[in-house]
Amino acid sequence: MDETRSSDRTRDSQMEKRHRYIAQWRKDHPENVRRMHERNRTKNRDKIRARDRVSHRQAREAHPAKFQKKDAKFYADHREQRLAYQRAYAATHRAERTAYGRARRLKLKGVFPVALLVSLEKDPAKEHTRAQKRLQQSRRNARKRALPATFTMEQREFMRQYWGFACVYCGNQDGFVWMLADDHFIPLNSPNCPGTVAHNMLPVCHGKGGCNNSKRFSHPHVWLVARFGPQRSRRIEAAIAVYFAVVKQRESH
Repeated sequence: MDETRSSDRTRDSQMEKRHRYIAQWRKDHPENVRRMHERNRTKNRDKIRARDRVSHRQAREAHPAKFQKKDAKFYADHREQRLAYQRAYAATHRAERTAYGRARRLKLKGVFPVALLVSLEKDPAKEHTRAQKRLQQSRRNARKRALPATFTMEQREFMRQYWGFACVYCGNQDGFVWMLADDHFIPLNSPNCPGTVAHNMLPVCHGKGGCNNSKRFSHPHVWLVARFGPQRSRRIEAAIAVYFAVVKQRESH
């Protein structure tokens, strides 16, 4: 037992000496240390970047308010640089931007060369970010009118799945021709609007001639009768009433 303890103490002493030697060597040879770090970063650049991205994402998720303030300060302090970068990018990528604009116009017209179909495939991460921004804007519009604004991304996903990723009114599918907008069934400018809440939000096709473009701020019953006729509008309103009942039941649990 005594021999084991003595061996442990000897090993610990040797490690301490080694650490002191390394620390002193680093202090005496800063240029060599700098070159070693540069070689290591060059050799393992991809691994280091991947590790940094993961740690940065975890930090942002753990402290969102802190990073939001930091981002706002950075954007405010570097406004001119960002604008200059955007102008430079627009100037050097003029052809790409022109092609993208033309592709979007063809998309709305329903004209799809095969090459454009490939180029217009949606990126799920970007689509999620756009959806979050649109949802935030909808909630902001409700708060401006002192209305409830509790609609969440989870409720939005349930809404889209419930209606089969299609327009509530006409059945147009979310895709290249149509995109699904989050529509206030009772519009925000109505005195009876409950706000941006789950039991007032519906997926509606948006695009040239789409239901969202047509309905805008119209009273839902009046608009439905004018667009689909009295018989079909009754069926649509009945289906919407069932959905809102399901949503309210989910909210109560």
